[in-house]
Amino acid sequence: MLTVIVGLLMASLVVVGAAGGKFPELPPLQDDGAIDGSEDGATDSSDSTTDSAPVDAPPGPFLFSFGGTGVDTARAAVNSNGEIAIAGVMGAPTTIDSESVAAGLYVVKLAVDGSVAWVSGFEGGALYVNGVALGENGDVFVAGRLDGTLSFGASSLISSGPDGVLIHLSSTTGAVLQTRLISGSSSTTFENWDGLNAIAVDSAGNVYVTGHFSGSGSPCGNQRTSAGNWDVFIARYSNMGLNCQWDRVYGSVEQDVGNAIATDGVGVFVGVSSFGTLNAGGSTLTAGSSSDVVVARYAAVSGAHSWSFRFHGAGENPRAVTTGDGGVFFAGTLTGQVSFGGTTIGGSQAQELFLLRFNSSNGAHAWSKSVPGGSTLDTIHSLSFSNGGIHLAGAFTGDANFGGQGFVAAGTHDAFRAAYDLPNGTHLSSTRSGGTGQDEMSLSVPTQHGHVLVGTFSGTVMLGSEQRTASGNTDVFVLRQ
Repeated sequence: MLTVIVGLLMASLVVVGAAGGKFPELPPLQDDGAIDGSEDGATDSSDSTTDSAPVDAPPGPFLFSFGGTGVDTARAAVNSNGEIAIAGVMGAPTTIDSESVAAGLYVVKLAVDGSVAWVSGFEGGALYVNGVALGENGDVFVAGRLDGTLSFGASSLISSGPDGVLIHLSSTTGAVLQTRLISGSSSTTFENWDGLNAIAVDSAGNVYVTGHFSGSGSPCGNQRTSAGNWDVFIARYSNMGLNCQWDRVYGSVEQDVGNAIATDGVGVFVGVSSFGTLNAGGSTLTAGSSSDVVVARYAAVSGAHSWSFRFHGAGENPRAVTTGDGGVFFAGTLTGQVSFGGTTIGGSQAQELFLLRFNSSNGAHAWSKSVPGGSTLDTIHSLSFSNGGIHLAGAFTGDANFGGQGFVAAGTHDAFRAAYDLPNGTHLSSTRSGGTGQDEMSLSVPTQHGHVLVGTFSGTVMLGSEQRTASGNTDVFVLRQ
């Protein structure tokens, strides 16, 4: 269901879009502690089928939700024009804006006014959607992992095992234009899986991906062989034909995974979780006693190594990265103490979040901080930049504090968003939302038309000023306010 909401429901922040264009500055969020503005678990319900906004609706606040009777997932992206792309997996057949969608991959594109531009659904295979990118021209790119056969009408994409998958969809129709498989060994054992975990697009439409590669193969035309179970995979694809222009595969005899990627058009920045000694293109980066954070920069056009650093602790995992203001920002989780070039942070509880800022040109440390987050588990899905701050979106369990007031999850997972300033990472605002089940915030992106929030919800919740009830375990929502 899509509703156009008249009036500003909540104040907003600002970010740089996926392709690097700056949005105008908006007022900061109020630290009100809840996205819904009321208690969870209200009794009224509303139909979760979808209706598009009037075609002539002016850009402004709206709420759009959809879902089937199963578990539905969502990843999302926004371009500087204000268009929104959402992709994920439908756990059961459903209808999105009068379009029938089977269980499997779905992709939805919303126009600037919040109306549905198109809906595409594809059946088959075990698919995981890990990232979405939206070009300035409106083309949509989906990255993830496929095991089996995925059908695109008369054609099909067949993996040799769990393989990385990249899908390019038309800006105007949602038709599949190109697909790519990142495939090494054909073994289906966990140690030999391939996958894409993150994706970014520059202002010219070139696509950058990172993930992990196992065994031997030619994912980008050059023969590659992993050093261990999983090696880091990074590649750039052209804006015409999705042709691979360069790739990098590196790792250790242990597991090394590319988790996050971003570009400012000049450099490509990657966040890696590494268990073993490796070389990311510069000097050898020696492993610690557990999972370490490796951060690296490569030239966007050539893929040449610029700088790379490794940080030892008791288990750190970078989950998101963004660029702006001459800096590169990383966010992730840590389970102990670590120094990223400044004072030692972490150690206050079993798991915490970390935020980092480095100089984008030379990797010099600017600041780093830890945030308590949830008491047992935190998940980070996105990190966005604005002239006023950086913005996290994800999920937490138990009680949580992201630097302001404390929150308590209403269900197994609650959604959160939080904002921090650019000079030193000082907390600006944080909010939560959730029903009695599992809720997640996939994206928090302010635009010139309002603050866009995308995620999943369970049970009955307030989204903006409206109450919605999920059709199944989780439904998808898009809120601009």
